[in-house]
Amino acid sequence: MLTAIQTTTAIGVFVGPQDNIVYPSAGVRTAIRTDPKSHVAYNNRGNEKAVLKDYEGAFRDFDEAIRLDPNFAVAYYNRG
Repeated sequence: MLTAIQTTTAIGVFVGPQDNIVYPSAGVRTAIRTDPKSHVAYNNRGNEKAVLKDYEGAFRDFDEAIRLDPNFAVAYYNRG
């Protein structure tokens, strides 16, 4: 069973109409406000920033996801 934060993070994504890229939406920002220790939410927001070409912001969010959960391999991969 998903927690409220996991549900908010999961609901906070949608597929772009033309490029089929998954973008986090306001749900991810809500998840971070509700649980600032959610490494998944920071990772998802980092993905959003990367798509928007805010690479410095994306790196900061991936770094925060890694700081919160050093075993979260996806954030390392996304940080590249």
